[in-house]
Amino acid sequence: MTERKDDTSEESRGGSESLPAEETLGPPAAPSAPPPLPPRVAARASTSPATSPPTAPGTPPFPSNSTATPPIPSAAPGTPRFPSATSAAPPLPPPPRSAPPPLAPAKAEAGDWLGDLPAPARETPAPVVVADPSASLEAAKAAAEYERQLREKLAQERNRPKGFLRRNALSLSLAVIGLLVAGAGVAAYLLERAATREQEIARYLAAARNGLARDTFAALQASLDALDEALDLDSTNSTALALKAQAAATLAASFDAFDLRAATALASRHATSPEERDALLAARWRLAVTGGNREERRAIEDEILSIPPESAGATLLSLAGAVLLSRDQPLVAVERFNSAILASPGHVPTLVKVGDYYRSRSEHEEAIRYYELALSVSEDHPAALVGAAESHLAFSREPRLLEQALAGLDKLRTSDQVPVGIRLRLAIVRARLRAAVGTRDSAVAELEKVEAGKDSERLVQLAQAYVSIGAADVGLELFRGFDFDASQDPALREAYARLLVAAGRLREAAALSGKPGERPVHLQVGIARFRAGMIAKAHESLHATVLERKLPVEAVVYLGLVDLERGRLDQARKTLERLGTGSRARTTGRWAWARLLRREGKLDEAERALVEAVELDPRSAEPRFELGRLLLERGRHDEALAMLREAVRLNPLRVEGRRALGTAFLEAGNPDAAMDEWEAALELDPEDGAALVDLTGAMLRGGRKDEALARVQAIVRAFPKSAPARRALGEVRLALADPERARQAFSEATQLGSGDAASWAGRGEAELAQGNARAAATSFARALALQPGWAVAEVGLARTDAAQARPAPAEKRLRTLLGRIGSNGKASERAMARSALAAVLLADGKGANDAARQEAEAAVELDGSLGLAHLALAEALDAAGELKPAAQAFSRAAELSPWLADVHLLKARNLLRGGGTTKEAAAALERYLVLAPRGPGVNEARKTLARIGSGG
Repeated sequence: MTERKDDTSEESRGGSESLPAEETLGPPAAPSAPPPLPPRVAARASTSPATSPPTAPGTPPFPSNSTATPPIPSAAPGTPRFPSATSAAPPLPPPPRSAPPPLAPAKAEAGDWLGDLPAPARETPAPVVVADPSASLEAAKAAAEYERQLREKLAQERNRPKGFLRRNALSLSLAVIGLLVAGAGVAAYLLERAATREQEIARYLAAARNGLARDTFAALQASLDALDEALDLDSTNSTALALKAQAAATLAASFDAFDLRAATALASRHATSPEERDALLAARWRLAVTGGNREERRAIEDEILSIPPESAGATLLSLAGAVLLSRDQPLVAVERFNSAILASPGHVPTLVKVGDYYRSRSEHEEAIRYYELALSVSEDHPAALVGAAESHLAFSREPRLLEQALAGLDKLRTSDQVPVGIRLRLAIVRARLRAAVGTRDSAVAELEKVEAGKDSERLVQLAQAYVSIGAADVGLELFRGFDFDASQDPALREAYARLLVAAGRLREAAALSGKPGERPVHLQVGIARFRAGMIAKAHESLHATVLERKLPVEAVVYLGLVDLERGRLDQARKTLERLGTGSRARTTGRWAWARLLRREGKLDEAERALVEAVELDPRSAEPRFELGRLLLERGRHDEALAMLREAVRLNPLRVEGRRALGTAFLEAGNPDAAMDEWEAALELDPEDGAALVDLTGAMLRGGRKDEALARVQAIVRAFPKSAPARRALGEVRLALADPERARQAFSEATQLGSGDAASWAGRGEAELAQGNARAAATSFARALALQPGWAVAEVGLARTDAAQARPAPAEKRLRTLLGRIGSNGKASERAMARSALAAVLLADGKGANDAARQEAEAAVELDGSLGLAHLALAEALDAAGELKPAAQAFSRAAELSPWLADVHLLKARNLLRGGGTTKEAAAALERYLVLAPRGPGVNEARKTLARIGSGG
C-alpha cells in the first residue's frame, strides 16, 4: 500500500525554513523517567520487543560529541507508583557549551529553564474517598448517650421483678452494640471500596498518559489496555474516553492498527476539560490528515492554534509547533516547542519534532542530542532511531558511530513497530548505513526488500537511494520498460536520467532530451554530456537550467568545468572560486575548484581543497577520486591506492575511478590487480579509450602484443564510430613500432571526435616519430588549443621546434612550462619537460652538456618508464664519452619507446664510435629506416649502411 505522508510525530521532518542563528532552540531538558505500568498493562507490554527496559536517561544509545545528560534520580520513597507522564524533571546542570541560546520561556517566573529546570512538581495524589470526620464524632456521642440512659434505666428497675427483657438485658444490649459496630464496618468498607476504585482509575489513566508520551506501537497498545481497565471500572469516565480516542487515532493513522471508523467515533465526543480537549483535537487532526480532507484538517489546525499556549498541555503545544512549521512560521513554532518541553520534558513526540527541526536545518549535532533524549525515555522509538541514523550519516565521521546507529535500527525487528509513513525512510537509511560500514551487496539486499509499487514518489526515493549506495545499475531495474519520452512525470524522468549518469551509461543519458522547464533533467543530461566529452552540448544543456536568471548550484559548477575544458581559465576561476572556497563551498564546488588548481599547477592548494572536501563529506566518492588521482600525480602511490580503493568501494560504477585505481595498483607493483580494474572499467564502458590504452599497454609490457592488438581491434569493430577506440588502436600501433598505422588510427579518431586533445597529441607523436616535425607541430598545436596548458602538448611543440633546429624557442617554452608546473607538479609531466630540455641543451651545442646531463638524470629519477628520459640520458652520456653506459641507455629507450626512430639513429652512431659492434649498428640503422622512411636522417642511415654493409 502507499505510505502515508502525514505530519504525525513519527513522520514530521521539521520545517523547511532556516531560522536566523539567534532564533534556534535551546538544549533540551532531561525527560522524566517513565513509570511502571499496572499489572495487566505491564504484562501486555512485556510481550512486545518494543517495550524492553529503556536506557537510563543520560546514557543514550548513540554517543554524542556534546556533554552527556546526567542520569535522572530515582523517585524518592513514598512517590506514587504511577506518576503522571507530564511531571517535571529534577534540576539539571547547565547545558553543554555547544548549545545555542534558548528563546525566552512563555512565563517570566519560570526562569532560565534550559540552565536549571524548575524543581520537580509534586505529583498530585489520586483522589481518595474517606469517611467524614464529623460523622464519626456524632456516632461516638450517640453511643455514649445511649450507654448512660441504659445504665440509669437499669438502676431504676433493679428491684422490679425480672421479666424477659430484664433477664436478657445484657445479651440484648450486647446484640444492639454488635449491630451498631457491624453497620459502621459496612459503611467503612463501602467507603474504602469507592476510594480504591478511584485510585485504580487514576493509576490506569497515569499509565495511559505515559504510553502516549512514549509514543511507540507497544506503548500505545499498552495505553489502550490501561484505558480499557479504567473504563471497566467506570464506563463513563470522560478523561479515559478522550485519551482512548487519542491512542486509537494514533494507532489507526500511523500503524494501520485500529479501525478508522471506530477511532473517528471515539474522537467525536465533547470535551469537559482542557486535557480532554487536547486529546480529542490531536485525535481529530490525525484522522483528518489520514483521510486527506484538507478543509477539515485546516479547520482543526486553526482551532489548535487558537488555544492560548498557557492553557494547553504538551500534546497540543507540540502539535501546534508542527502546524506552525508547516505554515512557515518557525519563530512561533519554536516558542510552542519550548513551552511543550517545559510542560513535559519527557514528552517523546516533542523531542522528536525538535530533532527533526534541527535536522531540517542541517544542524545534525543538535538533532542527535534531541533524538538521544527521546531515546532515553523510549529506547525503541522508530522516528527517533531513524532521525538519529540520518543525522549520523550526514554528520558523524567515525565508523563506530555509524555502526552504533545501525545497531540501534536493529531494535525495530518487525515492520509492525514502525509507522507506515517512515518505513521507506527506515529501509533507505539502513541501506545507506550498511553501504557506509559494510558492503554494497548488503546495502542492495536491504533495498531489494522494499516493494517499489507504482507510486512515483516512492520510486524516486528508491532511485536516489540506489545512487547513494553506489548501486545505480541495480536501481535501473526499477525502471525496466520505462518510456522516458512518453512519461509526463518530471520527477520520474529526472530519476531515470540520474540513474543512467550514476551507472556510467553516459551516452544513453547524453542522448536524452529534457522538456522546457525541466531543470533537473537538463542538469543530468548536461553532466552526462560533460563527462562523455561532449563539451559544447554540455554547455547547451546546462544553460537550459536557467530560471529567472538563476541556475542550480551544480549547474554553475559544471559550467565552470566547461570553461576550464575550453581553456577559459579566468572565467572558470571566477565561477569555481566562489563555490569552491569559503562558507558557500559545496562538495562538488570543492573538487571542481581543486581541478582548476591542478590545471594551474597549484598542487598544494588543490590537495588542501580536496582533503577538506573528503572530511566534510566522507561518504562521497567524487572528492576521493579526485584526491587519489592528485596523489598519483605527486608520486604518493600508497596514499593514492588507499584513497582510490575507498572511493571505488563507495562507488564501483565510476569508470574514471576504476581506471585510476588500476594505475595505482600498477604503481604499487601489482599489475594483475591493475588489469582487473581496467577490465572492470571496460565492462562498465567498452568505449573508454583511456582504460583500453592502459590495459593494452600492460599487455604489451607483459609481452602479450598479439593479444593487445586483438583486443583493441575487437573494440573498434564493435564500436566503429568510437573516437576513443580509434585512439586506443593508435596507441597500440605506436607501441608496436608502427608509426604510420598509428598516425592513420589517430587521424580517424580526430575525425570522429575533433575535440579530443589526446587524439591530436597522439597523431603528433606518430608524425614526429616519422620525422615529420612540421605536421607534428600542427597536431600538437591543435591539442594545446583544445586543452590549454597541457604539458604533453607543450613538450610536443618544444620537440618539434628542436627537430626543426629552433632550440631557442624550444628552450623558452620548456623553461616556462617547468616554472608553471613547479616542483610539486605531476611527476610524469616534469619528466617529459626535463627530458626535452636536456635534448635541446645538447642540440644547442653551447657547452651545456653538464646541465643537460643533470636534466636527463632528474627526468629518469622522476619517471623511469619514460623512453624520452632514457634517450636524453643516453645522449648526455654519449657526449661525455661514456660510450658503454650510453649504449645501454639507448637500448633502454628503444625498449620503452620503440616508435622513436631517433633512438636507433643515435644508437648506431654510438655503436660505431666504440659502444658496440658493427652488426648492432647496422641493425639499428635498418630499424631507423623502417620507422622513419622520410625522416631527416634517412640519407645518413643509407650512406652508413652502404659503407659498413649489413654488419656481417
